[in-house]
Amino acid sequence: MPKIKDIPKVNRPREKFLEKGPDGLSKSELLSILIGSGIKGKNVKKLSEQIIRKFGNSFLDITVDNLLKIKGIGKAKALQIVAAISLVKRFYDEQKPIENIILSAADVIELNKDLKDKKKEYLVCLFLDARNSLIKKEVISIGILDKSIIHPREIFGPAIELRSAGIILLHNHPSGEPNPSSKDIEIIHKIVQAGKLLGIKVIDFIIIAKDNSYSFFDSLQPEEDKKVNYISEGTQLSLFDLLEIDRPSYTPLIKKSPIIFRNSIPEIPSTTYGTFSIFKYPAKFIPQVIAYVLKEYAENGMEIFDPFAGYGTVGLVSRIYGYNYELWDLNPIIETIHKTALITKHEINILELIENIRQSKKEFVPDWSNLDYWIPEKFLPLISKSWGFVHSQNDEIKYLLTIPLLKTTRYFSHSDEKIHKLYKSKFSKQKIENLFQDDWESKFYNMLKREVTILIKKIDEYDKLNPQDVKYKIIAGKDIFENKLESNKNILITSPPYLQAQEYIRSTKLELFFLGYKENYIKQLSKKEIPYNKVREIDIYSEKYFQYREKIQEKHLIRLYDRYFHSILNIFHTLGKSITDYMFIFVGSAKIRTTPIPIDEIIIEHLNKFGWEHEITLVDKIVSRVMFQSKINPASKNEDSRIKTENLVVLKRSF
Repeated sequence: MPKIKDIPKVNRPREKFLEKGPDGLSKSELLSILIGSGIKGKNVKKLSEQIIRKFGNSFLDITVDNLLKIKGIGKAKALQIVAAISLVKRFYDEQKPIENIILSAADVIELNKDLKDKKKEYLVCLFLDARNSLIKKEVISIGILDKSIIHPREIFGPAIELRSAGIILLHNHPSGEPNPSSKDIEIIHKIVQAGKLLGIKVIDFIIIAKDNSYSFFDSLQPEEDKKVNYISEGTQLSLFDLLEIDRPSYTPLIKKSPIIFRNSIPEIPSTTYGTFSIFKYPAKFIPQVIAYVLKEYAENGMEIFDPFAGYGTVGLVSRIYGYNYELWDLNPIIETIHKTALITKHEINILELIENIRQSKKEFVPDWSNLDYWIPEKFLPLISKSWGFVHSQNDEIKYLLTIPLLKTTRYFSHSDEKIHKLYKSKFSKQKIENLFQDDWESKFYNMLKREVTILIKKIDEYDKLNPQDVKYKIIAGKDIFENKLESNKNILITSPPYLQAQEYIRSTKLELFFLGYKENYIKQLSKKEIPYNKVREIDIYSEKYFQYREKIQEKHLIRLYDRYFHSILNIFHTLGKSITDYMFIFVGSAKIRTTPIPIDEIIIEHLNKFGWEHEITLVDKIVSRVMFQSKINPASKNEDSRIKTENLVVLKRSF
C-alpha cells in the first residue's frame, strides 16, 4: 500500500485543498485532512474511504465509540472527528432559518443575499414542499439569461424528482437595476406555462439587485390567490387540507424604493440648517424627511402628530408648511429646545449680556447628589452664578442663553461632550486638566459668547424659511402610555427609539438638572424608558417578530427585544385609532449581536392586522452620524458594522 508521501503532490488532499478549495475534494479526502495520518498498510486516504463507506448517510451521527471500533482510529482521532462534526452542527443549528419555511419574498432574499454581489447573472430555483418548507436550492444557470438556453426541463425535472409542490425563481442583475428586462418577462412567461401543464405552481420570480428587488408575485397569481400557500391546485392534498387548519401563506415582497431625503427638499439646504441643530440630541429626525411627507401627502387643514418627538423637528417643519401639530416626548428637555428654536429674530448686545452674567450675584445649584462628581469644585461657583442669572430672566433672554449655557456647562464638566451619554472618559479627564492650567474663566465666557452668537445666526436662518404662526401643543415629561389624544389627527410622523439606543433621559441628565428638574423626578423618568419600563404584553401579528426572536440567545437581549416590540407596536396600534389618514414611521434595521432586525417589516406586518395598508417603504442612505466606530463588536467578538440605511414606512388607513 503506497504511503501518502508517495502520491504525487497535486493529488495529496492538503495540497489539493489549497489549490482547489474544499469543493474540489471528495468527502473522504476532506476527512483524511482531519485524521492526518494512516496506519501501517493503510494510508490516510484509504482509511478515510473506509470510514465514509461504513457510515454513509449516518456519518453526521457518528460517535466516539463507533470510531474506536475501526482499526487505526484511536481516542484522540475519534475525538477530533466527532468534535468537528459537533461544531459544524452547532453553527448550522444557530444560523439556519426556522424549519427552513419560506413565508415571504423577504425570506427568499435573505436566503440568497449573496446574489447581490455576484458579477455574473445567476438563475436560482427554490423547491418547496406543501408546508412551505425548502426542500432544495439549486443554481439553474450562470451567465446572461436567454429563453433559448433556459429550458423548462432544467427547472421542472428536479421539481418532479423532489415532489415539489411549488417553486420560486431568483435572478440577479449585476447592473444594480432591479426592474425586469424583456428577456426576464419572456422567460418567466415560458416557465409559468410549463408549470401549469405539469401542475407545479410558480409562486414568485424575484429579481435581486444591489440595493433593491423586484417581485413578479402580483402578476403571477390570480386575484383570489394573492395570499397563496405553496401547494399546487388540484394536484396534491396536504395535512393542512385534511385537518382543515390554516396553511402558511406567501407574502409578496414589500415594495421599497431608494431615496436620498437630504437632496429632496431644496428649500432646506442641509440637515443642520437653522434651528434644526441648536442642540446635540441623540438620533435627531432629519428635517427633509418630514418636509417630504408634508409636501407629498399632507393637505390644507390637516393636523400633524409625533408621539416620539425627541428634539421636536416635526413641529419645526410643520410650521414652515403651515400645519398645526402636537408633540409628545418623555424627555422634558423638548420644551426648552422648542421654545428656543422658535425665538423670533431680534437685535441684542451680546457683550453687554455676558457682562451682566459676570456681575450677577444670583446663584443656582442643581438638586443633584452627584454634582461634585461631574462638576469640578473650582468651576462650580462660576457655573452656579451663570445659571442663577439665566433662571432669573424673562423668557426672551432666558431661552437665548439656556442652550448656549448648557453646552458650555457640559464642556466644563467631567463628561465627554463628544459622546451622547454622560460619560467620564480619559479624554474628558485630560480636558479638565488642560482647563485648570489655562485662563479657564475667560475661556468659559468666551465659549458662552460664541454659542450665543451661533444660536442667533441659526435663528436668523430658520426665519428665512418663513415659518407660520400655527397652533401647537407639547406634552413632555409623561409616560406615553399615560397620554391620550384629545382629538383625531390626520397624520402621524415619528421616529421611534432605536432598539438598543433608548436611554435619552440618561443622555441628557446633566442638562435636566441644570434646567431645574428634581433628582427624584429624573429618576422616575429614567425608569419609564423602554428598556426599563415593564409593559403590558400584547398579541403580535408578525411572523418576522417570532422568526428573529428565535435567533437571540441571551435572556437579557430577549427581554429587551420583547419590551421594545410590545411597547412600540402597542403604541402604534392604540394611537392609530385616532389617526385618520396616514402613519409615517422612520426606522432603521437595528442590530442585536450583529444580526439586523427588520423593525420596519415587523411594524408593517403587525399593523396590517388593524387596517393599515402598506403603500411603500422609502430607503434612505445614512451619510454619517457615528462618532466612534469599532471594527469588532466587543460583546460578540464578531465584525461590527453600523446601520447603513433607514426606512420611511408609509401606511395608509384602509378602514
